[in-house]
Parts: sequence; structure tokens; C-alpha cells
Amino acid sequence: MDHICVVFPILPGKTEEARAFQRELDTERKADYDRSERRIGITREYWFIASVPGGDQLVAYMESQDFNQAFGQFVQSQDDFDQ
Repeated sequence: MDHICVVFPILPGKTEEARAFQRELDTERKADYDRSERRIGITREYWFIASVPGGDQLVAYMESQDFNQAFGQFVQSQDDFDQ
């Protein structure tokens, strides 16, 4: 089982947009999001926003049997949701 944690800087003034995107994934796009995660092999995924002195950061934690394979499937996907 692979455990991956990555951190992405959020551009100044874009934190609320990041929160709105996550709310959308957790509500009206939840079924599509879950289907996509299962299809590519992500078994668990959590997103957090961390406010640090250098600015807000998006912290993502993911689990997969083979993260490199899952990431490759996501990058190559032609699925409407993934696009």
C-alpha cells in the first residue's frame, strides 16, 4: 500500500475558491468523484488547507495499492470528470 502526501501552494486570494471546489466534490460531484477514485485505484484521499506564514497550502493525502499506476491512469484518462 502506497501512502502519499503532497503540498500545493494556493495562490494569494484563491483560498475560498479551493474550499468551494472541495465542497463541490463533497456534494453535487460526489458520485463522479467516488467513481473516478475507484476506477484509478485511489482507496483513500483527504484534502486539507493549512495556513502557514508563507501563505495557504493545499495538503493532499492519498492511499493506493500502486500510486504510480493510479497517477498514470489519472493523467491519461479521457473521462469527462477527470478532464
